[in-house]
Amino acid sequence: MNEMKTSLTPLTLQHIEKLQSMINYEQLSLEDADLVSLINEFYINCTGVMFGNQLVGVCTGRNLTTSDDETIYHIDFLFIFPEFRAKGIGSHVLCLLKKSIKKGYISAHPFTFDAERFFLSNGFVADEEFYREDTNTVVFKVT
Repeated sequence: MNEMKTSLTPLTLQHIEKLQSMINYEQLSLEDADLVSLINEFYINCTGVMFGNQLVGVCTGRNLTTSDDETIYHIDFLFIFPEFRAKGIGSHVLCLLKKSIKKGYISAHPFTFDAERFFLSNGFVADEEFYREDTNTVVFKVT
């Protein structure tokens, strides 16, 4: 299974440059092209998604609240390059995030229908009331 090969690492400038060099805009859908155009130096020290020793995507997020009882973590951006999708990599990233939270919630705002379907297939549920910044919110409860 690919789970053993997937890991997360802090991004460096060299990682960002490598990601930018991997982008082939002609082969990406318009939605994917818009998303990868966001990958720049701002993402240094954010999380890179590694498959084996190859950088295959980016995941960024933030704690919205943390208390002794519960954590609410919001995924701002999760992007796996198309050629590495449908291999369990994105699902394993979510598993790693779920394991890092003892109790609470993980939320996300899927940018595309495919992204929403991905989150829903990984146990998230649509919840417009959970996070008011956007009405397109999916949530996973960690217990």
